[in-house]
Amino acid sequence: GVRKLRDVLTTASEHGLNINWNKCQFLRNQIEYLGYIVENGSVRPSEHKTRVVINFPTPTNAKQVQSFLGLTGYFRKFIPAYSEIARPLSDLLKNDAMFRFDDEQKNAFQKLKTILSQELLFKLYRVGADTELHADASSYGFGAILCQRDDQDRLFHPVCYASWKTSEAESRYSSYELEVLAVIRALNKFRVYLLGIPFKIVTDCNAFVLTMSKKDLCVRVARWALLLQEFDCTIEHRSGKAMRHVDALSRNLPEIMYIREDNSSLVARLSNAQRDDKTLTQIIESRKHGKQEGFLRNIPKNAIPLETYHIDHLGPIPSTQKSYAHILVVVDAFTKFTWLYPTKSTSAEEVINRLSKQAVIFGNPCQIVSDRGTAFTSKSFKKYCADEKIEHILIATGVPRGNGQVERINRIVIPVLTKLSAPHPETWYKFVDRVQQYINSSMSRSTGLSPFELLIGKNMRLKDDLELKQIIEDETILLLQEKRETLREQAKIAIEKVQKENQRVYNRKRKRPNTYSIGDLVAIKRTQITPGSKLYPKYLGPYQIIHVLRGDRYVVSKVGEHEGPRSTTTSSDNIKRWLVNECDSNVDTSGEDTDNEDGHQGPMPLQNGRDVGPTENV
Repeated sequence: GVRKLRDVLTTASEHGLNINWNKCQFLRNQIEYLGYIVENGSVRPSEHKTRVVINFPTPTNAKQVQSFLGLTGYFRKFIPAYSEIARPLSDLLKNDAMFRFDDEQKNAFQKLKTILSQELLFKLYRVGADTELHADASSYGFGAILCQRDDQDRLFHPVCYASWKTSEAESRYSSYELEVLAVIRALNKFRVYLLGIPFKIVTDCNAFVLTMSKKDLCVRVARWALLLQEFDCTIEHRSGKAMRHVDALSRNLPEIMYIREDNSSLVARLSNAQRDDKTLTQIIESRKHGKQEGFLRNIPKNAIPLETYHIDHLGPIPSTQKSYAHILVVVDAFTKFTWLYPTKSTSAEEVINRLSKQAVIFGNPCQIVSDRGTAFTSKSFKKYCADEKIEHILIATGVPRGNGQVERINRIVIPVLTKLSAPHPETWYKFVDRVQQYINSSMSRSTGLSPFELLIGKNMRLKDDLELKQIIEDETILLLQEKRETLREQAKIAIEKVQKENQRVYNRKRKRPNTYSIGDLVAIKRTQITPGSKLYPKYLGPYQIIHVLRGDRYVVSKVGEHEGPRSTTTSSDNIKRWLVNECDSNVDTSGEDTDNEDGHQGPMPLQNGRDVGPTENV
């Protein structure tokens, strides 16, 4: 005892732990700790605690039953089959259960009192004592008891009980598989006690004794059997009559939740050691890293309709009698008012023609947001925007969320056209006007109003609204204008609210993006997946950052000769740093020496057909 005390005090001193001597007791044969009495190598409930249970009055409501079960549940590890005994009482706590304290409940109440009034003992675990692990299973659950031999009476006494419920899938296992799994569960539970010592596994399944000597095992059992290899154990079979003590645990399960302790310092050391290894670093950097990079960034909205258009082509769609194969989609960013134009191609001339005709009625917008389709990056479209004093915003390649307004409309148009044009899909162009009318007359989630009402100031008058009275009259024009301004201001507030909520939900699943500087070597993600290209590298490179744009976007230029565009704009979630190798200098970004500040040269070569060049900061 003195030696152990010296070890404890030495360890406390080394770690700077201060001890209040007035609150300490030394060299005691018996101590009371957290409701338990520890004495002579055994543990039992404190008499003070059990007296409260024994004197507990007969419950008259569900709240008192809950209090009683809370008291007895604290000592449930001393009571075999606790949940089965307490079941009549716990059933009273179910929702919509009528409180009836009949004979069945009274018997359970008295039985728990009687058990706790008796002397209940657990032996403390002792290093070096003979140890046995008893395990059993049924379709209802698994039970296990860790036992050790006492030096005085030479008998095995329980050190700890454990039991688990089977899952729905496990309950359908064969009896042999259940018995094997019961042992594996018990080994994992008591691993800290059993690892590194010789012990005996006792089971009533004779087939399990022969498991390790079998030539052929099913995959599931073989996987479990491998876990036995790290333990110094022997397996002994005993009849079912001799295993009733553990069989009861597997059929009468205490509802206990166990918490697994994680040694975070060890995990951190292992992680650092892996990153110091060059081979493991390449494997780590090639895997997915949970949340994607980049936050959702909203486009500023003004309370002015027809100021910003989002445009895109939808298609190709099965060709019609008039050779229509695409739909040009134009969406007003503020009101969500939508125009759908069937087109024969995706040429810039046809886009300019449609926008020019629309401008005769609605005027030109201040901004147009589009992807990098050939129609929108052409010289003629750039000249059209410049002549009409329109700011053209191109979103990054492979980032459709930058043009989310029109992408949402695209998800609606095709399903609706499919239903309207059945069974003659080649006539879909005849229903485009009706789809446009449907979209513009439907309520928007962000504004609570239809696009038509927000733009014009009144509900759309459809052909089935013939009884609707004339709303716009000469004497109400002024009131209508005031209402329209109010609606637009309310819509702006509603849109900003929805944008903030969308931003919060979206950013919760994202992480802060990496930042890159001009001159950095990177790899860009392959966004164009063509037939037969699934085995190609997922990233292309190397590329060099030549310009940094707002919103985590970058302009990159190709370095050397390899697959991919010569220059493009992309976002940070489609970029990885180009990992360089000490023994390769194939890439020269400066025209002279390719050594970087870390002493590495050139990109990492291909290995097994996969490009291990790109990497990513963690």
